[in-house]
Amino acid sequence: MAEEGPTQKELDEAKSYLKGSQMLALDTSSKLAQAMLQYQTDKLPIDYIEKRNAIVDAVTLDDARKVSQRLWGQGLLTVVVGRTPQAAAQPASAPSAATPPPAVSPPAAAPSAATPATPN
Repeated sequence: MAEEGPTQKELDEAKSYLKGSQMLALDTSSKLAQAMLQYQTDKLPIDYIEKRNAIVDAVTLDDARKVSQRLWGQGLLTVVVGRTPQAAAQPASAPSAATPPPAVSPPAAAPSAATPATPN
């Protein structure tokens, strides 16, 4: 991948996947609302959802090969996942084994027709 980049077939399959997976990811109104919020958070234009497929289609084989060379051309790609150094210095707050979780009271039973409510 680093030397030659993707083939046209690989690029076409990646584009097809990206476009199809977006539609599957937006199959409920809740998922659509979450996506719209994320687009707004990412400062994408209001019509991004309508233009996304055209943006994906606009990627050329030359574009993909340049990115491939930039990412993998110098050898192995290293990805680091974790918390920031400041967050890592803070111990994670987790309940200890010595402290039992708080007890949960069962909900009060509602009066039934067999048990008349008493007036206050």
